[in-house]
Amino acid sequence: LGHDQQDWLALGVQGLAPYKFEIQATAYLGERGQSMLQAEVEYELLLTNRLILQPLVELQFNSKDDPSRHVGSGLGKVEAGLRLRYELSNRRFAPYVGVTHERVFGRTADFHRAQGEGVRDTRLVAGIRFWF
Repeated sequence: LGHDQQDWLALGVQGLAPYKFEIQATAYLGERGQSMLQAEVEYELLLTNRLILQPLVELQFNSKDDPSRHVGSGLGKVEAGLRLRYELSNRRFAPYVGVTHERVFGRTADFHRAQGEGVRDTRLVAGIRFWF
């Protein structure tokens, strides 16, 4: 998209909040004075011992307009999703399916419209979650 490249300093925290909400927040400081905060909250709802529904919400806030990245100040993007996964016998391997909806707001939406891009996007996702 012709975006100018730049370096960022990132500082983040990740953990388990009360009621077992998993949270992640990262603050970014760009070399041109931009800053951004990205926060994500997710929860695992056990439908059975192995079938798990996982809603998540991610928010992105920007300190100032950056037309080269199609980003405006303030609340720029919200993404919400829902995944359903099934953990197999050893629980380290779990296929999933889901849906994700993303929407941009404010000046960020204005930049997207000016480039002929949409301000909403819905995607179906499928994959395998694994760890070792």
